[in-house]
Amino acid sequence: AQSCWAAWAADTQISADGGYVAYDSDGYSLTAPGTPYESALDQNGGFDVFLYNRTADTNAIVSRYVAGSGGVTAFGDISSPYRSMSADGRYVAFTSSSLSLVSGFVAPTDGGGNATHVFRWDRTTGLVILIDRAAGTTATPGNGAASRPWISADGQYVAYASSASNIVGESGGTFLFDAQLNTTTVVAGSASPAAISADGRYVFFLSSAGNTIAGLTNGGTSALFRWDRENPAATILLSHSAGSTTNVANAAVDERISISADGRYALFMSSGTNFVAGQSDANGGNDVFRYDTETRTALLVSHAAGSATTTGDVDSFVDGRDQLSDDGRFVAYQSRSTNLMAGVSDNSFSYDAYLFDAQAGTNTLLSHPASSATTAVNSGQISLSADGRYVGFSSGASVVVAGQVGLG
Repeated sequence: AQSCWAAWAADTQISADGGYVAYDSDGYSLTAPGTPYESALDQNGGFDVFLYNRTADTNAIVSRYVAGSGGVTAFGDISSPYRSMSADGRYVAFTSSSLSLVSGFVAPTDGGGNATHVFRWDRTTGLVILIDRAAGTTATPGNGAASRPWISADGQYVAYASSASNIVGESGGTFLFDAQLNTTTVVAGSASPAAISADGRYVFFLSSAGNTIAGLTNGGTSALFRWDRENPAATILLSHSAGSTTNVANAAVDERISISADGRYALFMSSGTNFVAGQSDANGGNDVFRYDTETRTALLVSHAAGSATTTGDVDSFVDGRDQLSDDGRFVAYQSRSTNLMAGVSDNSFSYDAYLFDAQAGTNTLLSHPASSATTAVNSGQISLSADGRYVGFSSGASVVVAGQVGLG
């Protein structure tokens, strides 16, 4: 096994095939000397992006110097929260303020030189390309900061946000880059991307603009939309009030979104009280919803046992990607509610892990002692496998596994 001296690792993401893990770390001995991605020359003193190969038990540096520039890791900050990986782990899209990731990088003089930009790394070739590029160039970034990259399953498409005005004639917004054609398309102005479908056809974004779609009412609140690459004029509103597909619901949608592989379903949280017809909501906090773009209806996930339209008695929470199965049937999430499943005894006063089955319409408590499936214990971060079979979560409790030895 490899060793690392005084290193922190954060914001992990596993590939769809389970073979690779992308993460950020300030460690400088994560890769072996003499390898193509040696980190012995780590010179930036900060966090870098790494890719771990589970089969080979090796790490590769993603945010590395362009070949021949005299080092391995690039100078400049790596923006940890916004990183996205292709399904097979070949491509990683990430953000950085480094000026040494791309050959011939031309720092603009009108505000984009020291800003954060979006890049895509190729595990097979080791090549890093600039994504938020100025029109007509390959190594000149836009004249504003870029962030929030989302990559398609095959790595061809990358959606991102930028404040630049020289990318495709739109002054800031959400853009979609096609790495095969080397073209950029405007998704929406004054918007921030939230997810991309596996095939890169659909881009989900958040916007509070009042003119995002025709006939939009109650604008000014951060709302969730879906854009169609094959039919750009067919953008739809997802976070609408029940019965009105153009009226924004009465509360904003949080930016942490999960979607199904085909882009049909979207999972989000909001404190809105009118997403579902007959919604009864007295908890005053966030609840979890799953939206179906075919039926144009929202489903209350965090609902009280026995009532599909009554929210849990306390707030519920989703953390972003990897909490909705690929087919949209299963949802893994956290809640402080005590009435999501019949017979639950909950004295933890903290978030507990639940699995929702949209087909059965039921919630199942996951964070419980091995001896009792209806007694809640605390949970932390949670993620769901693509097929919805496996759920990973953290917990400070020492009774989750039979015979468990540890603190709690």
